Amino acid sequence: MAEQPSEETIIKLLEELRSDAAYRRMAVIKTIAEQRVDDERIVKILKTIVTEDMSDAVRGYAQAALYALEHGQLPPDAPWSTPVASKKERSPKEATDFNIGFFGMFAVNFLLWIISINIPGSFFPALVLLLNLGALVGFAFTRPAIASGMLRALAVAFGIVVVVGLFVGVVCLVAFS
Repeated sequence: MAEQPSEETIIKLLEELRSDAAYRRMAVIKTIAEQRVDDERIVKILKTIVTEDMSDAVRGYAQAALYALEHGQLPPDAPWSTPVASKKERSPKEATDFNIGFFGMFAVNFLLWIISINIPGSFFPALVLLLNLGALVGFAFTRPAIASGMLRALAVAFGIVVVVGLFVGVVCLVAFS
């Protein structure tokens, strides 16, 4: 059995196990498994993580760590032995920002479309394009999740336009042939 860390180190490990960030929990669980930190408080939290953690990857790490503590060696199929591309988890703030960008893009452009109906002249579409691009670039540097939502909204709108265009094209081809 490896030499156990100090009480101060165990407290830091316990704090990291309670982190909101999955990558931090996985990193500390890997450390616990590799160093065979066999403390009853840590084992208790690892067992809780195995059953209750929202992240599949973190649960897998915790199972491997418990195996390592119980058998004195790392499991042959430890999750960190093979690199796996993991999905980045969004914080609630990032999810809110993404939704603001996604739905805000539709709402603002709908309002601009309503305004453009009542304004004669051809400069307004160019102004709308500049406003959209300016907002996208500005948010890309200040709040990237909003910019990501805006880009996704543009992609969805483009997809809708393509599908509607294909449908209208087929209908017109069939109707007028």
